[in-house]
Parts: sequence; C-alpha cells; structure tokens
Amino acid sequence: CIFCWRNHINPVALDWKFEQDDPEMILEESLKKHYQTIEEQCLSPNALEMRKAEAREVRHCALSLVGEPVAYPRIAEFLAGLHRRRISSFLVTNGQHPEALKALPPVTQLYVSCDGNDPRGLEDVGRPLFKDFWERYMQSLDVLRTRSERTVCRLTLIREVNMERPKAWAEVLRRASPDFIELKGVTLSALFEEAGLKKWNMPTHHELKLFGQALAQLLPGYGLASEHEHSVSVLLASERFQGSDGRWRTWIDFDRFADLCASGGPVRALDYALPTPEWALYGSANQGFAPTEKRKIRPR
Repeated sequence: CIFCWRNHINPVALDWKFEQDDPEMILEESLKKHYQTIEEQCLSPNALEMRKAEAREVRHCALSLVGEPVAYPRIAEFLAGLHRRRISSFLVTNGQHPEALKALPPVTQLYVSCDGNDPRGLEDVGRPLFKDFWERYMQSLDVLRTRSERTVCRLTLIREVNMERPKAWAEVLRRASPDFIELKGVTLSALFEEAGLKKWNMPTHHELKLFGQALAQLLPGYGLASEHEHSVSVLLASERFQGSDGRWRTWIDFDRFADLCASGGPVRALDYALPTPEWALYGSANQGFAPTEKRKIRPR
C-alpha cells in the first residue's frame, strides 16, 4: 500500500509458492529473538524496571508486519500455539483472501484493512495484486460480518486521498458490520515521497474527529467511543458494546479470552469485553493519554 512504513521489500504472490516453516518453530524463534532484543534494550539506563518486567513476558502478538498472514497455509497451527501460551492474537488482513478468512480459527481481534471506498480508491491506495480485487474485498467484508470474535474495520486515512465521501465509506462499513471502526491518521514514513505523498497528507487529530463524527451520523447503531490524540486515532464502536448505563466496554479481558480458547467453546466478542477507562473515552480531557504516564514532548 502507498502508506507502508517498511523500508525493505518482501516477496508477494497471489498464492503460497514458498517453503513452509513449521509454525511451532516460527513461534519459538520469534519469542527467542524478541527476548534477545529486549535484553539489549534493558541495558539502557533509561529503561524502567516495570517496563522491563512487562517486556520479558510476551502477552500479545500482532500478525500484520510482513505480507498477508492468512496466506500462510499453517496459520491455524500458529494461532493455536499462541493461545496455548495465553498470548493474544491481533490479526490484520488486507481483505483479498476471503476463503482463508472464512476458515480462520478465532483470534483475539480480527481486522480488515479498508484502504478505499470504491474500486479506484482501493486500487490506488492498497495496490492489490488480484484482478478481481474489489470482489475479494467485498467477500472479505461479508465474512467479517459472520465472525463471532472482536472484528474491526481499520481505515488509515490520508488527507485528500481517501478521506473524501464519508457516505461511500458508510456503505462499505455497513456491509461488514464490524464491532469497531478504527480511524488512524497516516504516519510519515521513509517511503512517503515514492508514493507521491507529503507530510501535508497527514491529517490532524481534529480532522480525524470531524471525519468520525460524520461517519457516526451515517451509521446508526455506532457511536464515538474512544480517542488517542497522541497517535491520531479515533474509535467508533457498535452500541452492543455500550451498557445500559451508557458506559462503553471497548477494552479486552485477555485472561478471559485465553480461558475461552482453552475451553474449546465459542469465542464471542462481548464475553471478553471490559469497561473503557474514563481517560480513554471519546471527549475526555486526557484524549486517550493514560494519567499514570508522564508525557514528554520534544521541542521542534
């Protein structure tokens, strides 16, 4: 995609044409490399003891960094290995492999990256490989609608590129009917200029809030639940995650999710939802910055 922040090239293909590493080996080596990296960072005099302790106990895994995770034929075994270790799974797919998405076992949180609200927009921003990319995208959104775990449509928004026509976005999002709609302002990367982007294309948090408000008006059953000003992010949530007292429950009970996986029973999004802290709610004075942290703002 044009907003990719990676400064290296990875192999791409329409289907899996590569050797298959054993999923247990991948997981063990990933943990090993993680711990090696952490120990190097822990040598810093600025490393906080609490942060060191947290980093030495892996609890979460994001599956989105290189390529398309659901294209790996043994992804189900890899996920099982994570969940046996009580490690959560955040899996991001580009919406081009609907059949693999349908066969995927439950994950902690499942994302479809929504890069465009029409075929031209998706082609320009996501740069898909398949000729029938729009049909695959729509089919993936249909699959997302049927999933029982936490589902998210993630929109990485670029000023004057894909922030136009909120009505068209609303049509796409209605099709998926996700639990959450995550709006994220694009982040400056080393490859920005190669994609024809400039720093000016990065929206402000205020612009993102206005976009979120427009979407909320077009999507009955959704509300503005959370914001993180420091990462230029706004979260819309299904009102299913709003209690009778009006309180949002957008956070995750990771231990409960691990227990559900271990039980072998159904994994339903509301069964492992936790109340959203006051400081993370949309419109809070903190704007998503935890009051237990000390913010350091570097002069520019």
